[in-house]
Amino acid sequence: MPYYEYKGRLAYFAAFKNHVSIFLTPPVIEQHRSELKGYITRTGTIQFPNDKPLPVALLGRLVRARVKLNDSRTLKK
Repeated sequence: MPYYEYKGRLAYFAAFKNHVSIFLTPPVIEQHRSELKGYITRTGTIQFPNDKPLPVALLGRLVRARVKLNDSRTLKK
């Protein structure tokens, strides 16, 4: 499964028959729970249906939150 990396794993993604999924850590999903209403979410997964436009701005906010989390973990080392 492909992923992006920045000071550790950033986000995984995969395409399925009826949706595209992005795999992030639970803290990021919980922090953005209100913005994710209407999407199927699991502990570390968000599903975006193929029949709707991909919410690019939301994806940007989610990835930036993960970058911030990775940065904070790097500072602690």
